[in-house]
Amino acid sequence: MMDSLVRATAGSGRMRQVAHAIDGSPSVAGSSMSAGTSAELRGLVEAEIVPRLVSAHAMRARPAATRRPPPPLSRLLHEQDVSDFATLSISSDVAAATRFVEERCRVGIPLDVLYLDLLSPAARTLGTMWERDMCSFADVTVGLGVVQGVLHALSDRFVDGTSGGADPRHSALLVGAPGEQHSVGVHMVAEFFLRAGWAVRSEHPTSVGACAELASEAWYGVVGISAGSSVKIDTVIECVRLVRMRSANRDVAVLVGGPLFVIHPECAQAVGADGTATDGSQVPQLAEKFVARMPVRA
Repeated sequence: MMDSLVRATAGSGRMRQVAHAIDGSPSVAGSSMSAGTSAELRGLVEAEIVPRLVSAHAMRARPAATRRPPPPLSRLLHEQDVSDFATLSISSDVAAATRFVEERCRVGIPLDVLYLDLLSPAARTLGTMWERDMCSFADVTVGLGVVQGVLHALSDRFVDGTSGGADPRHSALLVGAPGEQHSVGVHMVAEFFLRAGWAVRSEHPTSVGACAELASEAWYGVVGISAGSSVKIDTVIECVRLVRMRSANRDVAVLVGGPLFVIHPECAQAVGADGTATDGSQVPQLAEKFVARMPVRA
């Protein structure tokens, strides 16, 4: 089932661990991927936004008996809200999309609920529309750009006056894995870190070496790596290894996220990371557990 996952690095020890963690088999040699599964994987690559979003796509590859339902929407939101926002995002009007969110803020829906229960499901809807030929991949890309624009427009309000730097250990470097097409997920997680009072740097390096270089430029308590598809798993493994090797913080905690880790969180350990979370709002809490063990810095 996972032949394409390890094709590029079939001899890697880490890759064999990941493959075993995924399907419980000691080897994937000789296996094949059905046309349906291939299409679903392609959908994951191109429609991934945030961990909650990709969870709903990726569960299709699981046996029916083990599938998890999509996260339920808040009682304050409806499926029509999600559908309307997804359609609006394709229009490329960031101002209109921002007003859409602000109108729901005015009736008392918290921004964090809107981030997780409106923006994320709307992005999932864009992916579904593309899979059903209801829109083009260019439309999906425009929609993702609008979502990122909304995040930027609402950032100050979401952070709500908090400031990073009170505890030097509360510093995070968040990166998309080299080759990752979309950065909205990284930006959304960054918003939750900022809201928790962390100092955050988010980047989109073009190579594994560049990722490690970023980790060496300053002391970070946490480095988060987001990978949008399992085909990049070998890149994630190398990123984790080099980040640990070159980080200015020898005790740095490395967290990973993305569709593979949502379905198979055990793979976080297999790639050499310290942990993973399925929800952007949970990541700062997880990170706190690791930096709390580190010596206090002056």
